[in-house]
Amino acid sequence: MKNFVLIAFAFMFAFAIFPDVGKCGPEKHHVVKMTVNIENERQLQKAVNDGHQPWRLAPADVAHAAVLSVNDKASYDNCHLIRQTDKEAWVKCTSQKEDYLVYLKRLVEPKGIWTAVSMEISPAAKPEPQ
Repeated sequence: MKNFVLIAFAFMFAFAIFPDVGKCGPEKHHVVKMTVNIENERQLQKAVNDGHQPWRLAPADVAHAAVLSVNDKASYDNCHLIRQTDKEAWVKCTSQKEDYLVYLKRLVEPKGIWTAVSMEISPAAKPEPQ
């Protein structure tokens, strides 16, 4: 019992000193690294080469799919390509509560599918007063 009280006190002390520990809600900016299985990406590339899932060739489409994994109400209309090179792309998706900056790479082929590798999530930008 004494150990339990000491552990509970330690947690209360830690949260008093570091109140943001463990918070990842809309009030916090954070980066999510996507889990990428390169073999799965190769299989997806093969499927696209065979005429299936052509949307994987469009970075905004892939970014929207990634954002849907954390916000199932995200609208495709609010996803916009910010920058694209031959190997990398950045897409910004906005919602009422959060903004998402998705970083994508072409991992399999030079002109192949896009893969979301990370996502920056931050509180939604407040509109400018009119």
